Amino acid sequence: MRSTGVSAARSNSLANICMLSSHQNKQVSDRRPSDYIAEMERALGDDFIPVLESSLIPREAVAALKADDYDGFLNLRGDHIANRIWQLAYGS
Repeated sequence: MRSTGVSAARSNSLANICMLSSHQNKQVSDRRPSDYIAEMERALGDDFIPVLESSLIPREAVAALKADDYDGFLNLRGDHIANRIWQLAYGS
């Protein structure tokens, strides 16, 4: 994230944390999301959206990733995570 101008404090936002293996983390390290997301989409095909959604990355946030819109991504995913926590804690 540093290479894209995002501070370390902002890159460590909860909405930017995703569980990855060490190998996967190295694959995305120091790359723009638009680059590795396009690669993931090609590799996963029809499973692309379900895989992202399983990591609490909503479909709406994909456009932000593809556009390297970090603030947009954080807002969309942060809202999604908060809504999911609310659902789990209090029901629909």
